[in-house]
Amino acid sequence: MVAQEQAGGAAEPDRPADSPIDAETAQSLIGRLKALPRADVDEFLGEFKVQRVRELQASQAGAAVQLVAALEMRARQQAEGTKAAVDPWA
Repeated sequence: MVAQEQAGGAAEPDRPADSPIDAETAQSLIGRLKALPRADVDEFLGEFKVQRVRELQASQAGAAVQLVAALEMRARQQAEGTKAAVDPWA
């Protein structure tokens, strides 16, 4: 995906690019990921080659937020598509 290509410049100015993601950003991402299907969470973790959100690097924070937003949008669209499906029992 494009997430890692867009990671440049996402690190905080006072933190080295290879430092872990800050706790506040990690908590925000974790909360948003918990609302998504497990397959989307696995896709997120695979994209960044980590097993836990807290293993993300500060340089990946911007790309991680963008990917979560894209996954949330896809989940909303899939949910709307499911609701719009014709009820065969009606």
